[in-house]
Amino acid sequence: MGRKPKNKTEQPTQETGTEIGTIVLAVPGAPVQQTVVTSTDNSVDPRAAAFSGPPIQAPKKGEKPDRKKEIEALAQSINKQYKGGAIIRIGSDITNVFMLRRPTGITSLDIAIGGGAPAGGLTQIIGKYSAGKTTLANLIIAEAQRNYGNDFAASANMTEQRYDKHFAKSKCGVRIAFSDEEIAVLRQAQREQGDPGFDFTPEQIAWFKDEIGTFTETLGSTAEQLLEVAVQQIESNLFQVVLIDSFGALLTKAEAEAEDGLEQKHRGGAATVVTQFMHRLHAALNMPDRYGRPNTTTVLGINQYRDNVNAGLYGDPMKQAGGHALAHGQLLNIHIEQGARIRQQVSGKETRIIGKEINWEIKKAKAGAHDGPKGTYKFYFGEHGYGFGIDVYSDLLVAGLQTSVIQQAGAWYSYQGERLGQGEAAVAHSLFSNPDLLQRIRKDIFKTAGLNFIVRENV
Repeated sequence: MGRKPKNKTEQPTQETGTEIGTIVLAVPGAPVQQTVVTSTDNSVDPRAAAFSGPPIQAPKKGEKPDRKKEIEALAQSINKQYKGGAIIRIGSDITNVFMLRRPTGITSLDIAIGGGAPAGGLTQIIGKYSAGKTTLANLIIAEAQRNYGNDFAASANMTEQRYDKHFAKSKCGVRIAFSDEEIAVLRQAQREQGDPGFDFTPEQIAWFKDEIGTFTETLGSTAEQLLEVAVQQIESNLFQVVLIDSFGALLTKAEAEAEDGLEQKHRGGAATVVTQFMHRLHAALNMPDRYGRPNTTTVLGINQYRDNVNAGLYGDPMKQAGGHALAHGQLLNIHIEQGARIRQQVSGKETRIIGKEINWEIKKAKAGAHDGPKGTYKFYFGEHGYGFGIDVYSDLLVAGLQTSVIQQAGAWYSYQGERLGQGEAAVAHSLFSNPDLLQRIRKDIFKTAGLNFIVRENV
């Protein structure tokens, strides 16, 4: 039988079955009420009476539970109850979106991070000023364009400045179109520099107009507005790449509306906004889209370091902008910084700087990669025989030698018995002139390195 009430405000329910527990109801301004839960149906587990949802059948005496079957039933019940708000998948139904990668095009870096920036997560590219962070992000976008063709879609969410289409197109290979007005401005600028009859050739006009897929630019007056748009883009699952450039330059609404202008301090304001964004980002990436497909958006976040004035003697003198939530929530952290200058001899002892080395290090890595690897690639400021921008050709040669995909005999290099050239510059020029050969060698390098990933899902 049930227990007796302890005071006048506690009234037990009718006791016609087995007492299985007590529910306590606490309402402000009202006495505490306790209700004894009972059950008269011995075929139903009495614990289920206190909860909503389908009844839980009580096991028979001596019967062992079918754990797998019951978990499947539980998953179906929860998925039905929340109607897309919660998803439980079992075993082979679990989708490993991290197998889908967005390569950088820099072979040695791609090997270190498991094939490229993972889909379904945040990759942060961080470094000091002029280290080449935006350049690397543009290179990832260009590779995604090549892999997806007209199905490609990307968005650049800019906080520091407008998206530089000319730099992205000429230095990084992003195929984005120029408008007729932009071409006219460039034509007029050339004429004002001393060539009144200047005009672009049909080939140059075609280069300006060349575009693959869809590319959008997002501008926001405040951090809250810009990151809200980014969340909606990620939730839509329509973009392969969503770029945020950058977390370090976010202007919060409180700062924008401050009465004292630049003199008023708002400590931790951007970090608070970024923390809220990270919470929503994880929810957006974890849930399927309206078609039931897993979210495969690759989020690229660019960030800068700040001086850590509270580091003391033994602390880290540098810290990243955006707070701790950004550091914890990222899948991949690529730290890059400027290295040695690349010089070219002009005459005698006179040299000129034609490029720079970029040193990279993986500070944090999940999704099939690990932190710790380091490396270097080269960036050229202008035309250099076999291209400009990031030198992916010499980097491919180094990676090919390390994996024995490319063989060296003296100054000659060969691939599957076919000579590529004599000397590094000749090999790089050969790869630059033959993109199909470059892609074949890259695939063999990844296979030899034991990387199992894909660069495009079925669309």
